[in-house]
Parts: sequence; structure tokens; C-alpha cells
Amino acid sequence: MSRLPGMIPRTDRRAVEIPAVAIRADGSRVQGSITDLSAEGCRLRSAETLSIGEHVLLEIPYRDQCPAQVRWSLMGEAGLVFGKASAPA
Repeated sequence: MSRLPGMIPRTDRRAVEIPAVAIRADGSRVQGSITDLSAEGCRLRSAETLSIGEHVLLEIPYRDQCPAQVRWSLMGEAGLVFGKASAPA
């Protein structure tokens, strides 16, 4: 899909299907699946709703945990941007 005029540009994303876990600040774990991925962020599909602005640690098999922030959340999907501000303790 091409971006509409006036939309903020973003890096190219690749369609993937990678199991992942978003770890919330309270330590609870949200099971999900990354469905697209770029160097700057990803789309996470899950049964639980993540809140816009929420900081999480994203856990992907065989990778280090990555801090991320929820930029948008809608109908079982959320857009995460990597490395934003503070991650949960």
C-alpha cells in the first residue's frame, strides 16, 4: 500500500510471521505474533489490547529483548516503534 500525501514517511516493512511476547511494566506477558517488521518497528497481533503510549519489552525467540512503545492499537493489532524512552523494569 502506498502512503497518502501528508502522511509521515516510514521505512519499508516486510511481511513476516514471528512469535513474540510483549512484556508490560507490571511484568505481565502478552503473547502475540509479529506480522510486519522494519528496522524502526513492527506490527504485533495479539488477543489482548495494548495501550497507545505503553512501553513494553518485546521478546522474540533467539533475540535479545527490545524496548518498544505502542504508537497505535486497533482491533487486536498494535504498531510498535523500537527503542523509545524507558522500558519496563
